[in-house]
Amino acid sequence: REFQVIQERADRVRVCVVPDGGFADSTRTAIAAGLGRVLGPGVAVAVETTGEIARPASGKHRYVISEVADRYLDALGGPR
Repeated sequence: REFQVIQERADRVRVCVVPDGGFADSTRTAIAAGLGRVLGPGVAVAVETTGEIARPASGKHRYVISEVADRYLDALGGPR
């Protein structure tokens, strides 16, 4: 139903999924394998299921969050 990709580090990505009735272990494996092919062998991909994905104050769903970029911008003192 819903997903969010979070880049926690340059070499680690976490995918949060709010599953529907058809989500199985094979789905989790397919997501991890597909992202792994795109991101390369140096990036670990973890897939987690959750009941809901929190929305920021704007109320808009963020499909991709890079904590790496956020930390970099914070260090520069720039806006996000």
